[in-house]
Amino acid sequence: MGDAVRVRRGVFPTDSLVTGTASLDVLLETASARVRRAPSIRDEIVRYDVVISGYPRSGNSFLAEVLKSANQCIEVGERQHSPLVAPLASSLAIPIVIPIREPIATISSWVLFKGASWSTSNLKRYFHSYARWHQFVRKYRDSETSVVVSFSEFTAKPSGVLALPLIREVVQPIRMDSSPEEILVRLREKEVTERGSSFANTASVPVADRTQNQEQLRARLGDAQVVEAVGAANEQYELLYAEVDSHP
Repeated sequence: MGDAVRVRRGVFPTDSLVTGTASLDVLLETASARVRRAPSIRDEIVRYDVVISGYPRSGNSFLAEVLKSANQCIEVGERQHSPLVAPLASSLAIPIVIPIREPIATISSWVLFKGASWSTSNLKRYFHSYARWHQFVRKYRDSETSVVVSFSEFTAKPSGVLALPLIREVVQPIRMDSSPEEILVRLREKEVTERGSSFANTASVPVADRTQNQEQLRARLGDAQVVEAVGAANEQYELLYAEVDSHP
């Protein structure tokens, strides 16, 4: 049984999706956390006023900084990438903001960030993970307590996302005039301090060497053996993108 479960688990952050049914996977994750004597996802998110929960490399840190800059008194949960956040937040009535970014940009950035293999089989696994994450979140998110926001929109105009009704109600923004450049400068300063010598490899902000490698990897994603997986990921992205709460 243990081997079967491991085979069915995907790469992070979809490694928590064993069955694909929210109630069962939440139960399994909670039990696993107890065994590991670690906080469960439920334990993590109940501490916050609002939670940012997107697939990795979808602008999670940028978006969290936008909200925190608008009102320093609110508690923002960030780096909560598990798709299980969606059903848990729904059941607990915790507001969540779900940033989404198109699959090729997301996965090329994520693979480089992880230092993962560029093999065909591995790239297909990552796109499968992306598709499964978006499909699950779309199925289980509560439209009353969550908003879906587009990477291209909020990174171009941070103030726009603060005008969305749910975010405005929860964050109660005091400052709404931060520019994209200001947000990136603040993130870079924080991460240089926090990560020290590992900044170049682990920073969430754009890094020159990684940006150059990303172009090479994107060309690799045009291979015929990867195209089908990319297409499946893009289909799920488009379905969730249709639910984006556009800026006023």
